[in-house]
Amino acid sequence: MPVFHYKARGSHGDAIEGTLDAGSTDAVAAHLMDSGLTPVDIYLQVKHSSVRMDFNELFRQKVEPADLIQFSRQMYSMESGRSLSEALAQHPDVFSMFYISMVRVGETSGHIEDIFKQLAFYLDREKETRKKIKSALRYPMFVITAIAVALGIISIFVIPAFADMFRSFGAELPLPTRILMAISDFMVANWPMLLGGIIVAIIGLRMFINSEDGAYRWDKLMLNLPLTGPVVYKASLARFSHLIAMSLGAAVPLITSLTVVARALNNRFLEERILGMRSGIEQGKAISMVAANSGIFDPLVMQMLAVGEESGTITELLKEIADYYDREVDYATERLSASIEPILTVIIGVLVLVMAMGVFLPMWDLASAALH
Repeated sequence: MPVFHYKARGSHGDAIEGTLDAGSTDAVAAHLMDSGLTPVDIYLQVKHSSVRMDFNELFRQKVEPADLIQFSRQMYSMESGRSLSEALAQHPDVFSMFYISMVRVGETSGHIEDIFKQLAFYLDREKETRKKIKSALRYPMFVITAIAVALGIISIFVIPAFADMFRSFGAELPLPTRILMAISDFMVANWPMLLGGIIVAIIGLRMFINSEDGAYRWDKLMLNLPLTGPVVYKASLARFSHLIAMSLGAAVPLITSLTVVARALNNRFLEERILGMRSGIEQGKAISMVAANSGIFDPLVMQMLAVGEESGTITELLKEIADYYDREVDYATERLSASIEPILTVIIGVLVLVMAMGVFLPMWDLASAALH
């Protein structure tokens, strides 16, 4: 069984470290919480040589005075009458609105340990989902970057050298060669303008995305892209289902849950649709009806919501819906990798063919002319 190293806090805030044999990080976290400890960090124990351990000890990162100052300010916030949720709210870049709201619910209900356990489980699932999506996109991004760099080098350095040689013969060049030479000449003569245009386009895109209307359009576009859109869409719905199930399980009112969760999705398009669901529920409409009107759920999910609403097991069925979307994300991620590879192969093949025709056709023509 794997050995995990953990760092935790005791009931009085004292730091505790140790190792534990368990099947997963979730099992270690559950064991620590059952023991009255709050997990801080859990990772798989990896065996290192003594030299490596000594090296790590030599360059161990020290606690800086700024860290102590920040810790002291946080402790002052808690000791000066502020609750834990209020102290966390002072750091919105670290703790999301949903995280803070769940901690506040735990403080109010007296079940703060259960809330942190649920948050740890959710964050672990979220981390695994993000890791799978990044893993699926890593290879295509690497290939696309390599192709772009190769095309730039060929256009700026290789094609001009061939162009000078071809022009010295004064022969009629094939159309692919003339096209490549024209592109190369344009890039060599105007590369400062092209570089400046790219920088301006990137800055303009970022400004557009940061605007209200731009963020909405961009988030909607991310959900409708041909290959990555389904993965992002299903991952967002999995996140929504997990968060709603957690909120309702913690006895948070449905309307409040929808409000908090909508802003925790980091997608303006889905946020608008979920807030529309909230408005429908405020008018007394059924959950299944407002879910159907939102247009963001599969028919199977809407049927499950209707069954849960009638049977009073909406929280349990939301957990099943979250698991359903998690499986859909896994399948969509695998299909994404399988779909991108042949497309990249075709693109690379076409580019190589164009380059080969542009460079080698005139060489064959010149060789043929020399033989005759």
